Amino acid sequence: MLEQVILSVKEADLICFLVSARDGLVSEDLDIAKKIRKYKKNILVLVNKIDGLKIELSTSEFYSLGFKNIHAISATNGIGITILIKKYFTTILSKTLQKNYKNSLYPILFKKEQDHFRFKEDINTIKIAIIGKPNVGKSTLINSILNEKRMITDNMPGTTRDVVWNITSYKNNNYIFIDTAGIRKKNKITNKIEKNSVKQALHVIKLANIIILMLDATEVISDQDIILFNYIINQGCGIMIVFNKYDKISKHDKEKIICSKKLKIMNIGKVHFISATNKLGIDKLFISINKIFKHSIQQINSFKLTKIMKLAVDKHQPPIIQGHRTKLKYAHLGQRNPLTIIIHGNKLGNLSNSYKKYLSNHFIKHLKIQGNPIHFYFKNNNNPFSKSISKQ
Repeated sequence: MLEQVILSVKEADLICFLVSARDGLVSEDLDIAKKIRKYKKNILVLVNKIDGLKIELSTSEFYSLGFKNIHAISATNGIGITILIKKYFTTILSKTLQKNYKNSLYPILFKKEQDHFRFKEDINTIKIAIIGKPNVGKSTLINSILNEKRMITDNMPGTTRDVVWNITSYKNNNYIFIDTAGIRKKNKITNKIEKNSVKQALHVIKLANIIILMLDATEVISDQDIILFNYIINQGCGIMIVFNKYDKISKHDKEKIICSKKLKIMNIGKVHFISATNKLGIDKLFISINKIFKHSIQQINSFKLTKIMKLAVDKHQPPIIQGHRTKLKYAHLGQRNPLTIIIHGNKLGNLSNSYKKYLSNHFIKHLKIQGNPIHFYFKNNNNPFSKSISKQ
């Protein structure tokens, strides 16, 4: 952990040195000040827990640390946070961005507009979140991809608590790999910190372009793995299944995994077997990531989608319900990433889940899509004055 702190200090543009107004200046504060001063960084002393105290009196003793920028806050109640962002973060970081913009990875995250910078959504930067149960090797994989010990790893489950974003480039493409806390069964989570960590991990799924669902090759696929898979699919993310610790199993064990019924339920594209520790199979991950992302943002014209839909109907007609057959008239693209197709027709509310699943598999097969679920909106056109939409 100390190594990670030193690494962060060396790379930081601004160091926020947090101290406690309740405890006052203590010897540990003096030791930390001595250690971080030698790196000659922008240092901001944040005097926390200021609630109910006189600010001037509570902050005065911390000037003896030798740093000119001192600001009082309450992290719990949000006191001083707005000023912190406007006065310090915006001013100090903007100057640093201006200085380092051309010679860093900042262009991946920020767009320059005259003398200001704002976060940008770059279609050429793919965001990949790594999700899985505790101790499957998520942080180790990111360290191997970055080729440095960026994430803290340990054999003890629960080492990763927070969501951590890591920027990297590979063969002229930009990627953001997001490390997350391990997700256990809900009834096994009793600690408030772990609950919050899991909540953050699930939220990241909505922000990422692609999810790597990492499994342990030395363990059987669990119901929890399938629950995570279904949650990711329902969010519309691109997904790839990655089995880690491949170096610890035999070829026979691998074949058993590939042929297992649970994997067939989860399989939506190419399955990868890797060893994050030994860096085996990692290059192939980028090939699949690029392919999945390309498929998720492709533009598909209405003629092609309608043709594929009619082929599905010709092969397998929707069932007749109460003497009426559902009619699928035409299809068009609703949105990309996640890929959403809108189908127009009559009595679409009668379509069963099994028929919707059939349509999904049919479109995936004919569009040759890898690692991307297709979401459908079914729009009834029975009456021009009454429109209804049903979503799969």
